[in-house]
Amino acid sequence: MLDVAKTIDDDVAKADKQTRDTRLIFNIPNSTGVIIFLNERADLLRPDVIHYALCNVFQKMLNAEPRYRQNDGVIVISEASLVEVPGFLGGYPINTYTAPRTDKADRVIAFSEMLMSKWAAFAGFPLVRMPPR
Repeated sequence: MLDVAKTIDDDVAKADKQTRDTRLIFNIPNSTGVIIFLNERADLLRPDVIHYALCNVFQKMLNAEPRYRQNDGVIVISEASLVEVPGFLGGYPINTYTAPRTDKADRVIAFSEMLMSKWAAFAGFPLVRMPPR
């Protein structure tokens, strides 16, 4: 579990720098930063494990500021975790995580909703909304 958390922390750190640099290069300081995390093959990286690691990563502080403040959310597409969906062959879970300190959660969620519809169509699966657990 610690290896998973370290890997996700490293990925978020790289993405944070990319988002920062992109904002600077294109002079878009108020843009919304979203990380797309695609897990195609790593069975051990279940969606709940990834979510737990993301919660820990986005709680980290550096000099009384959030350590990773460039990204407002993460969309996790878990192709390695096919789930049973009643009435269908199955589907891939897509989860949205918003950073706890963001004021752009509504943008992250809106983008995630659009991406989920497009991804389901691309993958050939119907978009099925699962009830919260």
